[in-house]
Amino acid sequence: RWQAIYSSREREKLFADHLRELKRKQRVDKEEELRSKMEAFKDVLGDSSLVHLDSQCGAVLKALADNPAAAALTPMDRLQAYKEHHKEMVAQQEAEDGNKDKERKRRERRNRRKFASLLDTLKTSGEITEDTAWAQAYGVFSGREEYAQVRSNESGSTPRDIFSFHFEDLLSAEDGGKAKRSSPASSLSEGEIREDRPAKRR
Repeated sequence: RWQAIYSSREREKLFADHLRELKRKQRVDKEEELRSKMEAFKDVLGDSSLVHLDSQCGAVLKALADNPAAAALTPMDRLQAYKEHHKEMVAQQEAEDGNKDKERKRRERRNRRKFASLLDTLKTSGEITEDTAWAQAYGVFSGREEYAQVRSNESGSTPRDIFSFHFEDLLSAEDGGKAKRSSPASSLSEGEIREDRPAKRR
């Protein structure tokens, strides 16, 4: 087949192409081999109790230097593998934190809905009416689980806010007639007083 190519220039071109392809394959094989070795070392990092988000890279690499997976790599490749592993750890932690934050927000929404439902129930039963001030209403539900749950929320509407939403007309009257009625916060604990801020709709 080679002899069938009469042009020496064509032969030279084909030979040069063949050499380039060999070099490309060799390069790819070396890259795959290196990647395989780095992944093996990353597995070691993942299984090691020495590796945490705040671990010192130098100390970890020194401690694992005698591991076969580490010995198969150059110091620079070990460092690169560690950086990749640490980046993956950070991404995983951020994902977990994001999921925890989403779950917290869902839980807090459930708490607010349960407390709002409690207010509706108390209003229906007559334990709280449109004439009930916040300070008086607090005495009715302060020992209820629904109140404790919404009070534990880290964000969003407070119990006072939710109460304001349900009894907006009452609170408007209170804000405009403090001389006729004592402040709703006057009979509350210090924690409740901090909670007594202008109402906002959910």
